[in-house]
Amino acid sequence: GGAAAAALTKKKKEFIYNVEAIHERLEDISRVDSLPWEETLVCTSGKGGEDGEGEAELESVHNDLERELFFYNQALGAVEGSIQRF
Repeated sequence: GGAAAAALTKKKKEFIYNVEAIHERLEDISRVDSLPWEETLVCTSGKGGEDGEGEAELESVHNDLERELFFYNQALGAVEGSIQRF
């Protein structure tokens, strides 16, 4: 059919490693540090561990339950920090 033939003749997308454009985007992204929180709503947290307090590191990245709990506590810490800002 026509659709199958068109899919086969579709050109592959060419990717270009444009360092200058990457640096320009990085500048755009990093400008959020100079804006008020209300303008960006950026939420980050270094918290982890069982109590969600302080810096924490995973003992093993291969332990799925420990890793998921770590991510959960990190997200919870970020949300709690955001709630306090409102």
